[in-house]
Amino acid sequence: MNQVKSIGDGFYGDTVHPFRSLESRRFENMPEWNNWLVPKLGHEETEALFLCLRELRIIKCPKLINLPDELPSLVTIHVKECQELEMSIPRLPLLTQLVVAGSLESWDGDAPSLTRLYIWEISRLSCLWERLAQPLMVLEDLGIHECDELACLRKPGFGLENLGGLRRLWINGCDGVVSLEEQGLPCNLQYLEVNGCFNLEKLPNALHALTSLTDLVIWNCPKIVSFLETSLLPMLTRLSMKICEGLELPDGMMINRCAIEYLEIKDCPSLISFPEGELPATLKKLIIEVCEKLESLPEGIDSSNTCRLELLYVWGCPSLKSIPRGYFPSTLEILDIWDCQQLESIPGNMLQNLMFLQLLNLCNCPYVVSSPEAFLKPNLKALSITDCENMRWPLSGWSLHTLTSLGELCIQGPFPDMLSFSGSQLLLPISLTTLRLGNLRNLKSIASMDLQSLISLKTLELYNCPELRSFVPKEGLLPTLARLVIWECPILKKRCLKDKGKDWPKIAHIPYVEIDDIVQQ
Repeated sequence: MNQVKSIGDGFYGDTVHPFRSLESRRFENMPEWNNWLVPKLGHEETEALFLCLRELRIIKCPKLINLPDELPSLVTIHVKECQELEMSIPRLPLLTQLVVAGSLESWDGDAPSLTRLYIWEISRLSCLWERLAQPLMVLEDLGIHECDELACLRKPGFGLENLGGLRRLWINGCDGVVSLEEQGLPCNLQYLEVNGCFNLEKLPNALHALTSLTDLVIWNCPKIVSFLETSLLPMLTRLSMKICEGLELPDGMMINRCAIEYLEIKDCPSLISFPEGELPATLKKLIIEVCEKLESLPEGIDSSNTCRLELLYVWGCPSLKSIPRGYFPSTLEILDIWDCQQLESIPGNMLQNLMFLQLLNLCNCPYVVSSPEAFLKPNLKALSITDCENMRWPLSGWSLHTLTSLGELCIQGPFPDMLSFSGSQLLLPISLTTLRLGNLRNLKSIASMDLQSLISLKTLELYNCPELRSFVPKEGLLPTLARLVIWECPILKKRCLKDKGKDWPKIAHIPYVEIDDIVQQ
């Protein structure tokens, strides 16, 4: 196909209707193809050539200049890297999706049903937009990606606000966009995503006029400082901000008169604190990641207000020292705190009413001194304590056996004084399906764990425990165990190697055994 220059009579053959049932056609990697000829027939005969064709993909055909005039049933067109193509199709009555990537010389056609338009890497988008925009009155989705020359989509007498049906708008990787103030966004817009626009400095001041907007995503826009003059939009349910180096949150943001359910802030190094005020009562998920200067969480995170928070995820905030006083909301189901090296404590009274807590994960918070018993709630299904060396031990005092719903338990060091889990018999809940122990460099024995009693255990993983001598009870391991992973445990490795280790006969029944990244069986 590399040498094909023209498609003509040989393509159609001698059959009257050669493509009567054809629904999808793809042309790709035809560097010399420049002309798509159609037999000289009457209007009805020409229309019948591709009567059932619904999807057409043309990819990497840089010299192609034209398409057939009659494609009456076409629903989807994908055009990629066809720099000379002139899409001059008088009418595409059923076309609903057009994807254009790489380049397109021109567009001249009528697509009254077009609802989804996605544009990638078009060098002369401003010229193309003049021909595209006017007839797109039923357009619902518009995606503009990596069009560096794009500065403004407003043309004389026409702007985005004229697209009354537009519901979702993506503007990604368009370095020429400095402001969206002049673009004029349609009032019925529900989803707005701006990503990788490195020179974008501000969103429209009239953002509050978008009374239907439910999702706002701002990623990788380092020059954005503030995006809202006052409070959150009344109908906004999801707000995600990532890699916005200069971002600061407006003072009036934290109010209770909005519908926000999901709030995510990630990689915003200028963020020091949240504005004063309570969290919105509708907020269910709060995710904060890699905000190096953040010193405190929102004051309204406790249950003194009507907050119904279900998930709190805080990761990579090394300046965070404390959590506001009070109680966590009783509705909290997931509490996940990672890499907050300065966090000093989580007061036990904050955890008293967490009766619905299902997942607790504390990782690399070395100064946290909270009493672990405060975390143990009857509905807990997963518990992970990693690199929190000031947590109070021994583990036998935690009453883990009372957690009748616990399925996963992960304990990772460093706990330099921990030689064993003994002192008294450590009872684990029989509901446990996964047990992970890691980075316990001085641990020598786990005999008190009584693995034989864990009748539901399916996965056992042991990481970086160089002094651990054995883990297999005299009675052997239960047949429920399906996965055993040992890594950087040299004494165990010697004992558990296939057909060589002393303990191999006791673990040979396990379907999956992995030692130092090598699968034994």
